[in-house]
Amino acid sequence: MTNQEKWIEFCKTHDADVQLYGKPFWLDAVCNGRENWNVFLVEDRGEIQAAMPYYIKRRMGIPYITMPQLTQRNGIFLKKSASEKTEKIINYENKMYNQLIAQCEQAGFSFYNQCFSIETTNWQPFYWKGYQQKTMYTFCIDTPNDLEQAEKNFSQSVRSNLKKARKIGTVSEFDDIELFYRINSMSFERQGMQNPVPFALIKRLYEGCKANNALKMLYAKDPDGNICDVALYAYDATCVYAMLCGTDPSKRKYNLHTLLTYEGIKFACETGRRLDFEGSMMEGVSNSLLSFGAEMYPYYSIKKVYLKTPILSQLMKYKLYA
Repeated sequence: MTNQEKWIEFCKTHDADVQLYGKPFWLDAVCNGRENWNVFLVEDRGEIQAAMPYYIKRRMGIPYITMPQLTQRNGIFLKKSASEKTEKIINYENKMYNQLIAQCEQAGFSFYNQCFSIETTNWQPFYWKGYQQKTMYTFCIDTPNDLEQAEKNFSQSVRSNLKKARKIGTVSEFDDIELFYRINSMSFERQGMQNPVPFALIKRLYEGCKANNALKMLYAKDPDGNICDVALYAYDATCVYAMLCGTDPSKRKYNLHTLLTYEGIKFACETGRRLDFEGSMMEGVSNSLLSFGAEMYPYYSIKKVYLKTPILSQLMKYKLYA
């Protein structure tokens, strides 16, 4: 079996252990087919101990590893260490990471660029091998089974907006991905921009999540029955991810996006999951998410240029770090 086939089989029997972004159906969607993703594996007597799924792109015919659209983090799956001693846990992590790094550097890629999950707090083996790291942040509400506590953490402005929205708006689930995309695109059109995410990608993602019971899509209507806002949440066994949203610019005054955000938080809390807003390094977005009581969680963006040819190496560095 190929590494990809092994990973697909592994995920069938360890679904709850694998985060959404590393699942085969997700990778199939965001990478546009299995020919565009693969996985490095560390095995022990036929059992997977560590895995690094990755997306393959090409520039000037040269392959490289990078992040696919709509995938904030993927990085490394690591089987939990059998020891509870810090020294043994770190040594185990370092051993697994070093084997993944060795495979990656021997695979013939021009450069490497991945963002790890918030659970990956040890990147030292990558540092020792010359990789660069940048700390990013996502924002999460982590109060499983405790919606009341989540609501207590809302700011006064969120409470006020939510109270108003409840009086005029209603929320329902729906399955019309074309309608979702139309309203999702309006937020960009208002700014004179095209939607940066193509419909084909969102449709693949919708179909993959729907088939794997990993999707919740909502709209909010105003008192006249007009759809004002939409939101798409994807989820795995432990987390709900706020993937995409959109607002009809002519209906912004109703501020029903607050209502959809609340419904996402409610769904996460009532199903024992964390709500991950997917974060942003933009100041305005950061402040908005904090107002919902979200906490900051750091994650690592890890990069390295492998090319030895000076001109191409400099070009890759410019594209990566500019």
